[in-house]
Amino acid sequence: MTKTTFIIVVSAFFFAGLLSAQTKMTDPYQETVMHFRVLESDYEPGKFLFPGDTAAAFVTYAGDTLPMHRDPKNRMITLVSGFVISAKLSGQTLALFLPPFEYAANIYLNGSLIGKQGDDRIGYTNRTHYSKALLLSSCILRKSEEVNYLTVQLYPHYGETNKPFGQIYLSGYDYAARNEFLRNLLGPGFSFALIIFSALTFFHFLSLHLSVRETDNNYYLYFSMLSLAAAFSQVNNAFSSDFSNVLLLEKFSKTGYNMTILMNALFVFEYTNAFKRKITAYGTLAFLFAICAFLVIIQDTYLDLLHVYQIQVMYLHIPVLISIVYYLIRYASLKTDTFALYFLIVIMIYFAAMAYDSLYYFVYQVKPYANITPYGQFLLTLFLITIISAAQRKLKDTSVNSERALKVLYGNMENLVEERTAELHTTVKRLNQEISVRTATQQKLNRVNKTKDKILSIVAHDLKNIFNSMISYAEFIANDVKAQHYEHAEDDIRKLQQSSKRAYNFLENILDWSVYEMEVITYVPEKVNVLALAMECLDLFKSALSDKGLTGETAIPADLFVAADTRMVKTILRNLISNAIKYSFKKGSIIVSAEALGDHVEIAVIDFGKGVGNPDEILVQEVQPSERGTASERGSGLGLYIVKDFLERHGSSLKVKSNIGLGSIFSFTLHNA
Repeated sequence: MTKTTFIIVVSAFFFAGLLSAQTKMTDPYQETVMHFRVLESDYEPGKFLFPGDTAAAFVTYAGDTLPMHRDPKNRMITLVSGFVISAKLSGQTLALFLPPFEYAANIYLNGSLIGKQGDDRIGYTNRTHYSKALLLSSCILRKSEEVNYLTVQLYPHYGETNKPFGQIYLSGYDYAARNEFLRNLLGPGFSFALIIFSALTFFHFLSLHLSVRETDNNYYLYFSMLSLAAAFSQVNNAFSSDFSNVLLLEKFSKTGYNMTILMNALFVFEYTNAFKRKITAYGTLAFLFAICAFLVIIQDTYLDLLHVYQIQVMYLHIPVLISIVYYLIRYASLKTDTFALYFLIVIMIYFAAMAYDSLYYFVYQVKPYANITPYGQFLLTLFLITIISAAQRKLKDTSVNSERALKVLYGNMENLVEERTAELHTTVKRLNQEISVRTATQQKLNRVNKTKDKILSIVAHDLKNIFNSMISYAEFIANDVKAQHYEHAEDDIRKLQQSSKRAYNFLENILDWSVYEMEVITYVPEKVNVLALAMECLDLFKSALSDKGLTGETAIPADLFVAADTRMVKTILRNLISNAIKYSFKKGSIIVSAEALGDHVEIAVIDFGKGVGNPDEILVQEVQPSERGTASERGSGLGLYIVKDFLERHGSSLKVKSNIGLGSIFSFTLHNA
């Protein structure tokens, strides 16, 4: 057998094997899955579209790893599958369903380019997360029962060997288009919606954290950062396209997953109060995840990134997730916290979703029909929003109830404050009154003490002089009688009588004032006839009036009455009449007058003597020795002091009008009776 014949026989043998692996499509509502044979070659796009002379080089592809024997930058993987369309499907609209591809690829049908996934000429754009339903043109498809060749050329320029795609199948166009819509909606479409949802959640809860940052916990902060991490973790699913930088998107995504695990842990640890030294624990955890993020960012290829991330999952993510579950279980059992129990259930669902997707990516090395991790993340986020919203409503209700209680308490406090303030004002007023009374009493006591001292000095001086005079006159009388000088004796007897009267008046003033001052006798007002009282007082001074040749007169209506203390008014009039006699010239007159002025009665003692130089000084001065009278009569000044004191007790005051050489008028008012 010649060499040429041997090659023809071998080629025919492999070609026959390829034909025997052909797939026949008979039902447009069923998925007719493609089975491929694979060839690794140099990078020559558009070549090896049919088995032809290279049929012997193709090997059966079992859906596992790809061959890797050439330079990655000059490497192309070609997968070929033959299929036959049943004659009964003639005229049917058919489609080829393409799942997401891991690498940049061109798809050919019978040698014609019908689709592209990624673009290896503009960088690392070899991965897509979208599915496509390619309409198969009848111009390209061969006749019924004839073999059609589907060729997928992959361009894994970074040494990738993992599975390039899931199942590629034929079906009716409607069936494939519906699957395309559902798979893209449940996969990249949902991821994009989750990004928008997570971003809005991030801003909302971050603003809440900033508005209530005076609180001790950081639930809102960790949850907002968890939402941000969830948004980052889905960018590789949502934004993949023919011009996307897949490696960059994967770095964002894997960093986002790291952040998601970290923020879940911080949220749970914060809620369960897992650590006493929070700063140390949280800082250590954040440092470990920061290292993970750094290792992800510095990778140059997707395979290296995937390998590093697998290590992180095994040695960091899983232990952290186990600790999250442990602390939730412990907290739920110790605190009987329903929220912690529900949180545990939801977080377990989320972890199960992550485990499911990781199984496909790391073990099966193929993208699942739809990632369910975003659904777990959405469920977790929705649950936490629900719980936090419920807590906010509860807090709001508590705040409203507290506000109502505070309003009631405030009202009660206002009433209590008003009552206490009124009591305090009353107490302060009473104390002020007591202080005023005590102050007045103290002032009066000081004044009385001062007056007492003054009076004692006057009494000691005046009484001594009076009694010395009386003793001298008595001796003169005795000598005159012995010498039988009866005319001189009569004159001395008259002088002795005057000294005795002066001593009597002086003692009577002191006794009257001291009795009232010591409150032995109190102020007792009664109805007093002014005329009768004035006549009685003038009658006391008949001898004194006669000695100076004075007349005592009254100008008072007989029916005029006042309400006053009789003894005090009597003392007042007696002192004023005594002063009037002392300062009157001989052969003059003294007048006591009174007239009604509304509900008061004005009483005056009038003389026509020498007058007073400064009336105002008389009204304000304390006890001072008075000027000598017109007959050189002496005075202690005690009389006017007693007059002013007794008038104050009646609520009245002394008034003085005087002209030098013409006389004086001393007046006061009392209540009409």
